[in-house]
Amino acid sequence: MKLIQFKMIFRSWARNKVYTVISVFSLIVGLTCSILMSGFVGNEYRIAHALPNSDRWYGLKETNVFYGNTELELFGGSEGSLALQLKDRYPEIEDYCVFHYCNVQVVDKGNSREIKGYYEVLPDFVRIFQPKVIQGDLEQTLKRPGEIAVTRSFALKQFGKENAIGESLVLNVSQTVRLSNGTTYSKMGEKVYTITAILDDSQRNFFNYSLLTGLPEAEIATNLKGWVGSYYTFIGLSEGVKAEDIENKIAADSTFNTDGKMIFVPLDDVYFASDAELEGLILNRNPLFLYIGMSIALAVLLIACFNYINISMTRTLQRLRNTGQQMVFGASRGQMKTQLMIETTLQVLFAVGVAFILIYQFLPQFNGLFEARLLFSDFFTGATPWVLLGLLALVIVLPTLYIFSRLGESQLSRILKQEYGKRSRLITGMVVAQFAISIVLLIFTVNVQRQMDFIAHNRLGAENIILIDPDVMMDEDLGAVFHERLSSIPEIEEIAWGSAMTDGMIYVNGKNMNLVYADENYFRLFNLQFVEGAPYTASSPKNHIVVNEAVIERWEIKNPVGSRFEFSGQEYIICGVVHNYIFDDLTRAIEPLMISSEYPYTTVVKVSEKNCSAAIAKMMALWKEIAPDEQPFEWETLADAFRNLHRDQQKMFRLVLVFSWISLILTCLGLFGLAWYSVENRMKEIALRKVSGATEMQVMEVLCSRFVKWILIAFLIALPVGGYFTLQWIKQFVYQQHMTVWTYIGVGVFVFLVGMLTVVWQTWRAAVRNPVETLKSE
Repeated sequence: MKLIQFKMIFRSWARNKVYTVISVFSLIVGLTCSILMSGFVGNEYRIAHALPNSDRWYGLKETNVFYGNTELELFGGSEGSLALQLKDRYPEIEDYCVFHYCNVQVVDKGNSREIKGYYEVLPDFVRIFQPKVIQGDLEQTLKRPGEIAVTRSFALKQFGKENAIGESLVLNVSQTVRLSNGTTYSKMGEKVYTITAILDDSQRNFFNYSLLTGLPEAEIATNLKGWVGSYYTFIGLSEGVKAEDIENKIAADSTFNTDGKMIFVPLDDVYFASDAELEGLILNRNPLFLYIGMSIALAVLLIACFNYINISMTRTLQRLRNTGQQMVFGASRGQMKTQLMIETTLQVLFAVGVAFILIYQFLPQFNGLFEARLLFSDFFTGATPWVLLGLLALVIVLPTLYIFSRLGESQLSRILKQEYGKRSRLITGMVVAQFAISIVLLIFTVNVQRQMDFIAHNRLGAENIILIDPDVMMDEDLGAVFHERLSSIPEIEEIAWGSAMTDGMIYVNGKNMNLVYADENYFRLFNLQFVEGAPYTASSPKNHIVVNEAVIERWEIKNPVGSRFEFSGQEYIICGVVHNYIFDDLTRAIEPLMISSEYPYTTVVKVSEKNCSAAIAKMMALWKEIAPDEQPFEWETLADAFRNLHRDQQKMFRLVLVFSWISLILTCLGLFGLAWYSVENRMKEIALRKVSGATEMQVMEVLCSRFVKWILIAFLIALPVGGYFTLQWIKQFVYQQHMTVWTYIGVGVFVFLVGMLTVVWQTWRAAVRNPVETLKSE
């Protein structure tokens, strides 16, 4: 009997190739997306809780007050001794770990290049957090001066091999020098390290580092390196101690001298922080990105399941007739149920197998896009396989249950007479739901794309303004020669010294001010508009500065031009005020800014729009001519610089863009299958209409009217939903690209045209068919 069942199943697939292909393809795509995102999200939550005793460990934040009532919460600070003080004062604090970050350059064959991920850390880091070590003794490495641990990927990039034990590494490190009078200053100095440990970074870990060296407690106690980087402190509380209790105890301790309130942040909250504050020590995941990604993946799976169930429903009439005949000839309900269950299970298992093959093939690309470092084995750990089993059970069981709900013995006569022809409302509902989901995703995608385009081009001519990497021009003499000779390139319209973003921050009378160093050409290159006063010139005194409107507003200066203030013993005079312009993340309001001509060191050029590529090629050639032994010429456009400030949003945009197209393709495939079925089952009706005098266009109108109605209903449902989700997402930005009604109309027209193109070929084929042939075959 089982052999007969399998034969009938394969015969059914062969007879209904279109439906089978659409069903299986939809399942493959939906399962691939949902399994991939489920594994990704599950792995992120595993990382957030992967550290030993993570429930008792906290990242230490300190609040500082600026701008009157505005509080800034910062992880990093200049006081590494804070951990020692807390441990000595409060017995509830059981342990601590301190990282120190500072700028580092790798020196290789006389050339220097800046690297990220260099940290000094207490040797107790090994005992507390148990990092994965491939070779060597990490704890001993951190205790010995002159030794360093590197990650496997760094060793491969630097030395071309994983086993770099014993290799020498020359670093140019920011160092603090303390004078006899107690004052300190920083300088860059070369240090030679021996690699004695290799760290495993094959998977994404809670902490993100490339190089680790030891941090002596004596240096922490004196805050020796506070001027050349930031200390990041992690506190371990005794079991049973609540973070809020120790926070309140510290706040109430008047003898504990601190600049702000202590905040103990759970490690999972540190990992899922909405912004990266730890200089890359932790590659924070914005939780909004995870929520949206998982929701969209499930929406795609829902569309795929609707396709599968919908096509199963549309075949119900044929299946019921065949099943009814089998039951008349003696087949039991149990046997028929088994046959249907086997058929459904075979399709779903085949789809799952292909989905895992696709995941295995495309996992490296996925990891590269989302910095995930997922392993294929991660999809078989945690809750991911259980989620998958639950989804598969629903997809396998629901269509079978639906079909057998129609197999009562009282219905057999109707089945055999083919009277059971009324389409289920559930089918209509699922088609509308599919289109509604696709339209919501498209509305969201278009609005996200418009906002990301606004971010990249919020400054005029952003694609044609080239920012030259400051590291390229570390040699001041070479940099000056290169800057001067840029004027010989005809495609370059403007050249200036200056940074497009900021060069740092200063504090004046308890208020902060962002700082940009620029020459007199800077204002013309960026087309900055002056509200009051004028820009400084090449002959102006170095203490003449330009500020933005935010300075005037925050500092409440009534007559800004000519106003003076002092910083580090230097008096500054405001000669002009420019309109506020964006120079930072668009999720933050424009802050006070000072533009000074004192120490400009970054070159920026504006090139001709038509000859941008030619200008860049000539700049690269010029740099190679001037400095053949220096590092390669590196650059980015101003638009790219703003995109890089919004990396999470960029990744999310790519995610929703891909998933939106996938959802629309799946929806159209489902619509194609339904249209095919509808046309095939209405051939006799179409023939009779044509015999009665109906034209091809009239026949097409009859066949398409149902689909038009479904798309319109879906659009009306999706319109407010898509608008709501867009508004919720765009709230994170202070500066927004406003939504317009044309965006929604455009999406609606696009989906309508795509939907109509999906069904028009089939309906036209049926409309032009000779009615005599149809009636003969019937």
